[in-house]
Amino acid sequence: MGFRLPQNAVPPEQEASYSAMIDSILATSDLNTISAKKIRKGLQAAVDYDLTPQKDVITQLIMSRFDRFNSGKTKPAPPSPPATAPATEPAPATNGTTHRREKSTSQLSSQASQVSPAKCAKVEEDSELSDLVDSPPLKKKKKKRKTAPKGEDNDDAAFAARLQAEENSRARPTRGGATRKRALVKKEKKATTRKKKSSNEIRADDDSDVESGSGEEKKVERKGGFHKPMTLSEPLSQLLGETSLSRPQTVKKIWEYVKARDLQDPSDKRQIRCDEALRAVFKQDRVHMFTMNKILALNIYAQDDASHGIRRNALERLAALSAKPQTGTSSPSDLDRLCRLHSPPNNSASGIASNGLRHGSISKTPMGLRELETLLALCRAAPSVDTVDNAHLLLHQLSPYLTEAHTQALSPSPFLRDFHPSPWETLTCGLTSAILSLGLNHPTLRDQAASVVAEYIQGCANGAKTLARAGYRNGEQRDEISVGQSVEAMVLVVSLLGFLDAVIKYARFWTVHERLKTIQEIRRILSEDFMVSLEGSLSTIRNSHNSKGVLKEWKRYSKSYAADGRPLGAMLLRQGYMQFVTVVASLLVVGQETLQKQSILGALLSDQYTTRPRADVADYTTLESLTDLVADEISFLEADSDYLQLSSAWQQQLAFTVKGCTLTTFLCCSVANHDIADTETLMSWLETTITDPVQMADENLAQVVLRCMAVLAKSSSALASNISRSLPRFIVQGGLNSRTAAVAAECLAFVLKLLSQDAIITTLYSLGNVLSASTGVDGLSNPLPFHDSSMSTHQSTGPYGGPSTGSAISLALSDSEETSVVYGIVVQAIVGIASSCKDDKITALAISILIQKFGRVNLSVDAKILAETAILGVHCGPSELRSLLKLYSYLSHNALIQHNSLMLAAVLNARNYLSRGIKKGSPLYEIYLVHLLDAVIRKGDARETENSHVADVDLAAKEITQLLEPLAILVSLNASSTVELQDSQAMLSMQRDAWFNIVVHGFSPMSPLGKKHLTELKILAQYSHPLVAEERADQ
Repeated sequence: MGFRLPQNAVPPEQEASYSAMIDSILATSDLNTISAKKIRKGLQAAVDYDLTPQKDVITQLIMSRFDRFNSGKTKPAPPSPPATAPATEPAPATNGTTHRREKSTSQLSSQASQVSPAKCAKVEEDSELSDLVDSPPLKKKKKKRKTAPKGEDNDDAAFAARLQAEENSRARPTRGGATRKRALVKKEKKATTRKKKSSNEIRADDDSDVESGSGEEKKVERKGGFHKPMTLSEPLSQLLGETSLSRPQTVKKIWEYVKARDLQDPSDKRQIRCDEALRAVFKQDRVHMFTMNKILALNIYAQDDASHGIRRNALERLAALSAKPQTGTSSPSDLDRLCRLHSPPNNSASGIASNGLRHGSISKTPMGLRELETLLALCRAAPSVDTVDNAHLLLHQLSPYLTEAHTQALSPSPFLRDFHPSPWETLTCGLTSAILSLGLNHPTLRDQAASVVAEYIQGCANGAKTLARAGYRNGEQRDEISVGQSVEAMVLVVSLLGFLDAVIKYARFWTVHERLKTIQEIRRILSEDFMVSLEGSLSTIRNSHNSKGVLKEWKRYSKSYAADGRPLGAMLLRQGYMQFVTVVASLLVVGQETLQKQSILGALLSDQYTTRPRADVADYTTLESLTDLVADEISFLEADSDYLQLSSAWQQQLAFTVKGCTLTTFLCCSVANHDIADTETLMSWLETTITDPVQMADENLAQVVLRCMAVLAKSSSALASNISRSLPRFIVQGGLNSRTAAVAAECLAFVLKLLSQDAIITTLYSLGNVLSASTGVDGLSNPLPFHDSSMSTHQSTGPYGGPSTGSAISLALSDSEETSVVYGIVVQAIVGIASSCKDDKITALAISILIQKFGRVNLSVDAKILAETAILGVHCGPSELRSLLKLYSYLSHNALIQHNSLMLAAVLNARNYLSRGIKKGSPLYEIYLVHLLDAVIRKGDARETENSHVADVDLAAKEITQLLEPLAILVSLNASSTVELQDSQAMLSMQRDAWFNIVVHGFSPMSPLGKKHLTELKILAQYSHPLVAEERADQ
């Protein structure tokens, strides 16, 4: 008797065994028709225990193995022709018949591939994956059952077909074996009587000629199974540049995108670092390679859904057109006609009014897909409604739906999955946004819109109380909650999430007092009892063994929310609630127009921000209530800190987002009135957070803390001085990523500008001293080869004279890779401070400090220094730019001699950055252009021998190649400028000499060098002046 494995637990050794079996099935199966269901059946046949509890885990493993198998092969290996009969051995007799058992090396794949076509065509209701891939074509199965026509025994294909028929006849019979044999004979007769397939066609189906070396191979068109074309979501379509791809093609293109941009984590290749395009698809900064497939399933849809998307777009266009005012007609409005579109055939039976929309208790009657799409189209058209009559009509139509949106039933439909993340959240958000926009745009409807929203909040409060009572029995918490109550709780939660999204966007709808009242009413809904019952409801749904009906859908919704980084639960509701509170607090210090352009912290740090007048009496009450609310929320987070450390990464991220909102809210209250919101209290919370590496590892929370500290520095010079000393240490020792380091440097520069210039100089030297490590193993042989009298800005005293006075910051690192990362962040911070100050002397000092540290650590840090100094070079003085250009020439020359590709790439990127940043009107443009042209002219010249070891023509040609791309970028980007150069004749002469030297060193249209750099040469030729004067052209 078999045993059952615990759910969602596959030991590593069993996972390896399953992987081998899956690979065996895939290696001998047709990838056009194979599906996850078939593979699971083949896997189940190979083990002696039930795999049903492990179904989801095995399905994910199958998808992972298939993606690996498919990416490693351009096309599946053709099955070997049955040239000889497989070896058999006698089996025990059953019912007087001796059976034979094949000794096949691919027994698993044989069992998986012998499933009947009818069963394969059936959609498996309990597997989401099989909905996408289980569609094997029936024709191929029929072809395998055909036998070759008689009289063609010498043909290889006919011989193979006959062997296949003999092999099928040796299959183990059942009690109905005689009937089965007669059925086979009957099918064989049908196949022979049709005779529609010629021997050439049979030979084309047979693959024996491939092995015999004929060289002709049938091209397999992959259209079924895993290779069924799917419609891509909009973010995924923008990422890949395609609208329809199969799943394997999608995975392959994403990996091509990742590898082309080097987005894999060097320390863990399984982790992918998301850029902006990938973040739009995966909704997170990092994604695991195995999690990627799961999230991709939410971004690909069956192409049958396209017609529904077309209808949805058509409805939105109709609604937008109907919102426009009509002239000279007394007929019913277009909005009224559109409302009738989703009226069921029998209105009276469904409680539908004559205008097409339901009234009364509408949530008990399930809403159909057509009705839902029409409602959403009307909601999106609401902000465009111009006339009061149409606005009143639309408000009257939408109001009954919002008041019961938290209990709305929906008719089952596979197309509800198109409403991401759930139809209830989409519906409530759309209805709330539409009603609030109508009230904002039409003041006469404001009170009616406000009453509808208040009715919705009251309905949610009543539902929350009912669910909270359901979680307790006789005053004690219940271990489990019924399935029905759990589903009701989920509908209420996702509806509230949509409502919170809408009120965050339209918070300006209410007055200050009304906003505070709304906050208090929503807070009463999110009571502790309701939150506990909510977690119990989620546990009931997750642990339920019923995988059909409504529970199956809610399990899928739960996974969808988790894949978006928003796991359903109490913390997700707290996040939405605190984001609304933060917007309300922000409106106390800045206007709505400012918040629409930038975040509240960005507005407070901007130079345009001015302190608003002190709050009035109504605002005092709001400020006191908000500060009390923030204090309670901070206490709640600190009390649950131990629990959060054991939670999932997504739950921790939600908690950190909530904390960021609380800190921002308290900061706004402090800016509005520091007597009510004490600055020292906020600073103590910030210091506690910044010393916790776990919390500061969250990028969003870290940036909030840093910006809050910068804003607080404006309130006191003493506080600014303390922050200016603590932030450099945090930059060095905080283990930041590049984005957080950039924000830290920006905030530090903001604080330093509040102090004297001496504080800026001291901070720069302090950070520069961190880079004063001994020469690394990977460093250059000469740490400071460019430090000579000709580059005076690189002297250790700097442009201000005198030695460094910066305090040392200790940094003890053992890992070389970690050292490079931290040093790179320090370099980035130095450049960020200098860039923010916008002072020529500070810029020169930063360049001097960085160049002195060149060659002190390793090549990776040197490359970072080159990249960052190029940023400063765009805005530096002429002498600093000339020094940088000399440094780039020296490093490029040595890198070519030493075959140092890393340094060559760093110098090329730095030059290209200068070419893109320096404009023709700048005094730096002519300096840079002359340098590039002169460098091209001097390559291979005898004057260059003083700086090189050997005068080598090949080396000179290689150095010219390093100058072509920066020169082409510089002249092409500034070609439209009308600014004239000071000495155009001298520049024209240098241009002719540069072209002469380019041609002399082997750059011609037909030479290898010319072909390799043809693009750059074409650009230079396009924007160059004529090499021969027009009056001499005809001579």
